[in-house]
Amino acid sequence: MAGDVSLYHQTVEIRISYELGFKVNDASQGQTGVNANVTVKVTSLSQQVVSAATPLTLAADPYYVGASSILDRLVVAARAWVEGSSEGVQAVSVQKVDGPSAPSTRVWLTSPGVSNLDHVLLHRKDELEHTIGVSITDVGVGTCEEAAQEDLGCSEGCAAQASVTSGFSVVDANTSAVVGPWVGVHSGCGCARFAPADDTVCSADTCLNGGHCVPTPTGTRCICPHGTFGSRCKILSRHFEGGGPGGETGGRNQMEEDLGGWAWVPSIPSCAEVHLSLEVLTGSPDATLLYSGPDHLPPAQGANSDMLALELRGGRPSLLLDLGAGPAALSLNASYSLADSTWHRLDLIWKDELVEMIVDLCSGASIDGPPAKSSKSALNDSETPTSSPPIPPDAHTCRGAARLSRGALLLNAAQPLQVGGLAHPPPAHTVYGWPKPILARPLRGCVRNLRINGEHPPPPPPPHPHHPPTLPQQYPHPLRPPHVIFHSVCLLSVLSEAVFFVFQLIDLGHGLLGQKSSPGCKSADCLASGISCGVHGRCHGSPGYLRCECQPGWSGPDCATPSTPTAFQVNSYVKLALSFTPLAYTTTVHLRFRTWQRRGELVVLSSQHGRDRFAVQLDNGRLCLVLQLHPDPQRSLCLTRAQVTDGQWHTVSAS
Repeated sequence: MAGDVSLYHQTVEIRISYELGFKVNDASQGQTGVNANVTVKVTSLSQQVVSAATPLTLAADPYYVGASSILDRLVVAARAWVEGSSEGVQAVSVQKVDGPSAPSTRVWLTSPGVSNLDHVLLHRKDELEHTIGVSITDVGVGTCEEAAQEDLGCSEGCAAQASVTSGFSVVDANTSAVVGPWVGVHSGCGCARFAPADDTVCSADTCLNGGHCVPTPTGTRCICPHGTFGSRCKILSRHFEGGGPGGETGGRNQMEEDLGGWAWVPSIPSCAEVHLSLEVLTGSPDATLLYSGPDHLPPAQGANSDMLALELRGGRPSLLLDLGAGPAALSLNASYSLADSTWHRLDLIWKDELVEMIVDLCSGASIDGPPAKSSKSALNDSETPTSSPPIPPDAHTCRGAARLSRGALLLNAAQPLQVGGLAHPPPAHTVYGWPKPILARPLRGCVRNLRINGEHPPPPPPPHPHHPPTLPQQYPHPLRPPHVIFHSVCLLSVLSEAVFFVFQLIDLGHGLLGQKSSPGCKSADCLASGISCGVHGRCHGSPGYLRCECQPGWSGPDCATPSTPTAFQVNSYVKLALSFTPLAYTTTVHLRFRTWQRRGELVVLSSQHGRDRFAVQLDNGRLCLVLQLHPDPQRSLCLTRAQVTDGQWHTVSAS
């Protein structure tokens, strides 16, 4: 017997289940009036929920996966490991995937409100396989291989992304059938791994870490808890407890305890040019800081060997990087030890078959250590540094470079970037041809300000004509606009004379999958040390040297006093001569401003002879950073998505 049941797309979900009864006649079998019952279960899914689905590739024919037993067991097993979703785990679509040998099946699962579903499913892959009795060959959309990049003619990188089309997928499994929207995986030019949040509608992941989303006429805004940062309420630091082998072996739980602390963040984008930086505080001389690469299981045939491992060995930074054409090792053995319980910054840059590592921006000391001695200024009774800044060290002690194998362009690592340790035993270095084994020592300490460069955002829509109203006198409302204002950085590098990058600060808060790690860094927290910075102050410094720094627009001991704004008329400016010598190797400017003007300089720093210039300015409504280092040509970097000429207060940080 055969027949069709159709559901029109205009059907409104009134019930989640329909019980249909039919009388069936089969003349060939001489049967008439046979009862046939069909149960139709309807699930309504929004475009947003479907777009956030995660694919699992199963080594089984869709005919068997579509049967209710395997699919139901998969969904039930996934629900056991997923936390934080109000609607549990749902199957969105089941599709046949043609492979070189036996056909496989791609099952798309979604869990509204869970932003790291792919990480949870990957971490529990073994348990899921055991429950459903089918091998899971892949989790997530995977990577865009370099061959696809060449076919597409991409120059900046290549990314694999999921997309929802207007079609449907139908898998018929004899007594049951699964129908769902067609979700495909496509490759395209560009390397954006961090899609900006939709700022038009409040969703579960618009505001992070307990932030509350509020719709406004101009989009959505977040009311953020204290201790979070930016428009989406990110937490920028995370504590790792360390740990390691101990006790008797006792299955997976004991193995996880033996591995120590770790946390997973999104994978590194497959960009042709990558700049990654982080700050670490630890007293442990040996520790895993970052890892992206294969796990401990034997690799499948044809699996790539791409990996990144950043470690501390004897307190000195050590990097192992393989972009698929062979590993490159880089160690700064002449550097001072970073295991001194103060904050240190590490920068990694690779492009054009060359990788570079820089310690503390070559400042010669901790980026956030003991402050310089100061004295009272006779002019304004403020504290002014009296000691000279530290002399930058020799370049070979703070930076190093290594040549990558020819043809190595992209880091094709679909796995999460592991921070502070490994969630699995280390892979055997001999299997992948790495020159030395990975230490896999869990970090005991803190990581903060993990930055990874992303793709430049698209240009904003043309501005609407408006008449500037009278500006309010009060200071900013606690609501934060959700547009992504990236951290702009210009870094001198051996890879080019001056390199501009657009960074995405990675959230290290409550939404991460991790073990023996937690948001924040208590040892470097002012409040935990009895120092109150108030709502508008931020804690800076290392343990023993903690201090408060007020956000732009605020002053006073607890940063509770609004500073006095200054109005600038046409052709007006203020010129200041600093009463101290600033650091020569790094410059950071913080300021707040509001304006309707689309052009003009906000702040300009120039050298004594005027040949070097660092400026933050507006150019046709865009916020731009301009750098002039004599005798090199002028370079500029502009933020194209940030709308800052709307008469509202905006905070800028440029380094």
